[in-house]
Amino acid sequence: MKDAATQALAPVQVLWMDDEPHTIENYQKLLRKDKKIEIKIVDSIEKAVKELKTGIYEAFVADCKMDIHDPSENGAEFLSKLNERRKPFPTFVYSAWTDDPIYKSHLDHWYALIIESKPA
Repeated sequence: MKDAATQALAPVQVLWMDDEPHTIENYQKLLRKDKKIEIKIVDSIEKAVKELKTGIYEAFVADCKMDIHDPSENGAEFLSKLNERRKPFPTFVYSAWTDDPIYKSHLDHWYALIIESKPA
């Protein structure tokens, strides 16, 4: 087990779920330079579920529309279920679809700390 000083200096581990991971890679590179945040990017809900079970993450960022061809791949719905199970776990949204009623209904009733729209 790490002591408090070592743990305080360790980068914050963030899991970021986006179906277009290349759009997030620049953020990942910028934040990695600072050495205070380490981002792992996954491109599906299925991979996010696996990582959240096996990895140790201190925050989660979600995209809403996880598959352009399959509306059942709803990242906002997944986030709401995650928030329900793990209320104290910090979650965020970064998506071009935050105002779409399909996703907004999930976002309006849960605990994402910041909901930020990205360019469509």
